[in-house]
Amino acid sequence: MAHEIRVVRVRERPEREVREEGPVQPEPRSTAEARRLVEESRGRISATLDAIEDRLDAKKEELKEKANVLRPIREQVRRHHWRSLGIAFGAGLLLAMMMGGEEGEDERDRERFGPLDEDEREKLRRWREERRARLEHRLARRRERAEARERAGSRGFAFGEYGRMIGGAVLAGLGDRFRRRSS
Repeated sequence: MAHEIRVVRVRERPEREVREEGPVQPEPRSTAEARRLVEESRGRISATLDAIEDRLDAKKEELKEKANVLRPIREQVRRHHWRSLGIAFGAGLLLAMMMGGEEGEDERDRERFGPLDEDEREKLRRWREERRARLEHRLARRRERAEARERAGSRGFAFGEYGRMIGGAVLAGLGDRFRRRSS
């Protein structure tokens, strides 16, 4: 697609030279003619750049489609949103069961590591006291913030209220869906 461009000295240049695109214009005789030739060249250059830009955009979109490996998964999740939600919930529950502790774990640790000696008991006692103090400090800060909100007149919602609102909305939506399917 590349075109051959020849450089010809002005003295040797014929009046009309034919290339692949068409005839080459002779040297302009006036400034008006030179301006017209420059405008024509700008038009051709602009058209060529537009064509190149269009090809680049098409290739970019093609590459995006090839690189988007998660698209089929997203489409399946959008088509089967309830099933996907159930799978995600089940996977989370399974991971929690695999990673979380079980009842009686402390007893197994005691059997495996033996009873604590006096130094370890003292360290554990100090750690528990520090932890209790940190928790009490956090609780006091939360109470102070809640009191400040009440003084300011804004009513803050507790997490439980949000949970009840969300749960009610979910149950209402499920009930509507069930009624639509059963009728």
